[in-house]
Amino acid sequence: MLQSLWLPAIIFQKKHPVGNIVCLLRLGENQNIVGEEYINISPRIKEKVISLQSGDKIIVTERRKIERPDDIEGVLFVGDGESSKWLSHRLLDQFRERVADRGLGEIAEENAGEWAKNFSFSAQRMGADGCLVSNGLRPPQLGALHAIGSHWSLDESPATIVMPTGTGKTETMLATMAAYLRGPLLVVVPWDALRTQAMKKFIQHGILKKLGILRENSKNPIVGIIYKKIKSFESISIFDQCNVVICTASSLAGINPGLLQEVASKCEAVIFDEAHHLAASGWDQIKRAFDGKKILQFTATPFRRDGELVDGKVIFNYPLGTAQKDSYFKPIEFIPIFELVPEYADRAISEKAVEELRLDLENGYDHILMAKCKTVARAKLVFQEYKSIADDLNPMILYANLENISERLGVLYSGGCRIVVCVGMLGEGFDMPRLKIAAIHDMVQSLSVFLQFIGRFTRVSDANIGNAKVIGNIAEENISSALECLYSQDADWNKLLREMSSSAVREHQALVEFLANSQKLVDLDREEVISPRVLRPVYSALVYRAKEFFPKRFFNGLSDDFQVKAAWLNEKDNTLFFVTKSVGKPGWLKTKVLWDSSWDLFVLHFDEKKSLLFLASSNKDSCFGEMAMAVSGEANLVAGEQVFRSLGGIKRLIFQSMGVKKYGRRNLSYAMYTGADVMQALTVTEGAGSVKNNVSGAGWENGKRIAIGCSAKGRVWSKDAGTIPQLVGWFGEIGAKLIDDNISVDNIISNVLIPEPIVSIPQIAVLGVDWPVELLGVSEERVKFSHGGDIGSSWPLYLIDIQYNDSTAISVDFILCVDGDSALGIFRIELGAEFGHRVTQIDGEKLYVEIGSLCVTAEQYFSDYPPIVRFVNLWEMDGGLLIKPKDPKDIHVEDWRFDIWEWDGVDFKKESIWKNGFSRSDSIQNKAASYFIENDFDIVFNDDGAGEAADLVCLKEAETKIQLTLVHCKFAGSDTVGSRISDVDKVCSQAVRSSKWKWRFKDLRNHLINRESKFPLPVSRFLRGDRLVLNHLLKNSKYKEIGFEIVIVQPGLSVMNRTSEQNMVLASTATYLKETVDCELVIACSN
Repeated sequence: MLQSLWLPAIIFQKKHPVGNIVCLLRLGENQNIVGEEYINISPRIKEKVISLQSGDKIIVTERRKIERPDDIEGVLFVGDGESSKWLSHRLLDQFRERVADRGLGEIAEENAGEWAKNFSFSAQRMGADGCLVSNGLRPPQLGALHAIGSHWSLDESPATIVMPTGTGKTETMLATMAAYLRGPLLVVVPWDALRTQAMKKFIQHGILKKLGILRENSKNPIVGIIYKKIKSFESISIFDQCNVVICTASSLAGINPGLLQEVASKCEAVIFDEAHHLAASGWDQIKRAFDGKKILQFTATPFRRDGELVDGKVIFNYPLGTAQKDSYFKPIEFIPIFELVPEYADRAISEKAVEELRLDLENGYDHILMAKCKTVARAKLVFQEYKSIADDLNPMILYANLENISERLGVLYSGGCRIVVCVGMLGEGFDMPRLKIAAIHDMVQSLSVFLQFIGRFTRVSDANIGNAKVIGNIAEENISSALECLYSQDADWNKLLREMSSSAVREHQALVEFLANSQKLVDLDREEVISPRVLRPVYSALVYRAKEFFPKRFFNGLSDDFQVKAAWLNEKDNTLFFVTKSVGKPGWLKTKVLWDSSWDLFVLHFDEKKSLLFLASSNKDSCFGEMAMAVSGEANLVAGEQVFRSLGGIKRLIFQSMGVKKYGRRNLSYAMYTGADVMQALTVTEGAGSVKNNVSGAGWENGKRIAIGCSAKGRVWSKDAGTIPQLVGWFGEIGAKLIDDNISVDNIISNVLIPEPIVSIPQIAVLGVDWPVELLGVSEERVKFSHGGDIGSSWPLYLIDIQYNDSTAISVDFILCVDGDSALGIFRIELGAEFGHRVTQIDGEKLYVEIGSLCVTAEQYFSDYPPIVRFVNLWEMDGGLLIKPKDPKDIHVEDWRFDIWEWDGVDFKKESIWKNGFSRSDSIQNKAASYFIENDFDIVFNDDGAGEAADLVCLKEAETKIQLTLVHCKFAGSDTVGSRISDVDKVCSQAVRSSKWKWRFKDLRNHLINRESKFPLPVSRFLRGDRLVLNHLLKNSKYKEIGFEIVIVQPGLSVMNRTSEQNMVLASTATYLKETVDCELVIACSN
């Protein structure tokens, strides 16, 4: 006799025109058998009756139809080779009687009415040893549940819950239904497999009862499953009979708006699972229909697959890093293969993936391998690879529209196959923890989708489930920048994955929040093609003093010429933005046969703390004072001298143009000054009867190059463009300056760098000569110097150095040289000539410059784009123009910049590590290299030689940033410490020239690789680290801040005995670096 018997679940089922309705009456269970007997069910037929430990008696039969006797609890069919199932059961008969008597709708309402009384907001408790102390909701589940309750207590606008895959999204949905909802809930999932999976969860409240969140005696929901598209009003009766209805997004796609409105009227709430799969157009239709209803979106990323942002305010965001810290994810091991030939890549990936699968199986892990492909055609090719390599592991192919998908999934669940090749399936939400090995045959380009994909392989599960492994080809060229940090040698995927996700959220969080809080004010036909997500205004502003903000009155301030086509209001941020269309005849046409349409964007932002109203518009024809008055009641334009405060805080500001108004007794004249004539403009404005009207210029702020302009009429502008919240941030920066009474316009003007024509070279020491600005903006590989034609050699820019040579009263000479101090040519910048200066080559074979297809003589190029001559007092000579502050300020070098080193065993006159093919351990560079190696820098690169970025390039990765330190060494003019100006001027010139690398990290990597490949010695320039480490840092530089520092090393410099001339050079260098790239200068020297 059998000892026990498996009793399948007892489920009520009812067919519906668009699907099925089900209700779980009792879970499947295993019960002990306490007795057997046979009874007559007819005069000639006997059936076995089994007595169970529960006291119930059931008939077990192979017959397909038997009437259940009154004293028998149920009739169980156990046909040969088929799954057992109930032919009848007392619970089913009783439930059917209730349905016939009261209807499913009333039963559903009764079920929901008791859930809240049986629900407990209990939290899971873990012991200090990490073991479970008591069951309950996990922290992300409980946090999300409270956030939902808080949100719904205030409003019913769409809300988004961001929870990484595996942290319990589905149980959070179930808890939401039990705790808060009484009417029907609609759950929308992206595809069929998830619909079935969601149904299996909802029919039994998931594991809420097991967790103690719901009492065991709580009734299960009545669940509707929609399989077909809703086409008629009769078909939506399913919502009247259920607690929850589950469908795919395709069931709602393209539905008649009136029908969709009727669906919405029957639901208390709608939940979108994996919400990033819903296209923006579909979402807009559903949002309009469900307006006023409770809408929740559950997702692991706030960004859709179509690149659009998921609508709805993010009310709870459980970061991926926190999920991993809280052990909801296991580590991911990335196993790279490197196959340059695409035809061989699939084979290489599949062989490595199968090798890892077999290894895991041998170690007792119950793992399955999934190969990811982009198209069905690709999947069929890849499937053949796995079939030939591992036919014994029963490879299977899966993609949409296969006729036997359910059977194939059944084989996969049962363990009948260990390798599945799929296209667009087994993605987010598919719950199979054994999928632990991912072979990426086609790269995924979206960060959000890829994070979902990785999430599928990191679910915490049973003991026989190990860590996830991902195999990919790092030689694949078509990798999006969002994935580059993952596909690198020995990359720490777990840490980088967290940083990628956090970086993406940080980058877009302001926009997500802003759009989520923006309410549509105008609902016109045209709005569907004007999405607020794509608005990128160029920064500009008119600023008004105002005390109140009534944004919805903006219509009153618009003339009839402007037709408002779309408008949005963000009340939280006090920001209104709208799009207008105006129609008029072209200015060059007298008749009205043609009309010109003009579209404009307006942004109004009120800063309550500063009492400022900002008005930005792409239409510059007006100050829109009437609109400012309409939205504020009283508005006064900030104009005149105060506007020029917007130039405050900008270092090394150069005015590119200035407009001046001159007042006379009879008229008003206006003059525009540009370039060197700006000095004349400033002189004019200092006289009576003339004022500044508008200025534009460029300079450095917060370590970055900026361009800005402002007008006495009240407008401030920039060349930058960005999102609406970024523009609002810019408003804040400008507004803070405008109301800052500590900003003196006179001081700003006095510190402006003024370009003025000169006829003689200043009699001031030259700090150095630098490449033209135009050349610094070009990749080093594209710039070459040669002797022209096919004869002779050519030298890329990264192998050439530019050095100051000599100067006279009217000229400055500079040298272009390569390694070994061999000069390619000597050039002279001579003042005078037709354009104020000219450059000639005065020594060496004629040199040519090649930039792409351009090839001209070097003297012609330098005449057009002269090198910058920099003086020790921070003046600069650009051709025939001298750029200097209107009122120079005193500069000094701070004591804290000096770092005193011990120089035992170092020869002060030996600078380079390598000389004539020999390594010199007593050199200054070797001392410096040892210092940074001992301080645990990951990269110490010897870049010494003509064209260097620095003598040493040192890189060190920390948790939140990558430190880049450029080290410039200089030998002393004597064996001892001294006061020689030559000990500091050249090394300081090198320091200034190297500042360009702060914002060009990728170019710096390319520079180092090129220098390494061209190194003439049989050793590496890498003194610490290698190319792999460098590549790793380059990848990570996209997600981490770059800390920048420049160090000059000069043992011949004495802190105690330095001269005023040395101080001037050091101070000017430190000041220049701080004012431009916001970089500190450190000076390693002797006491």
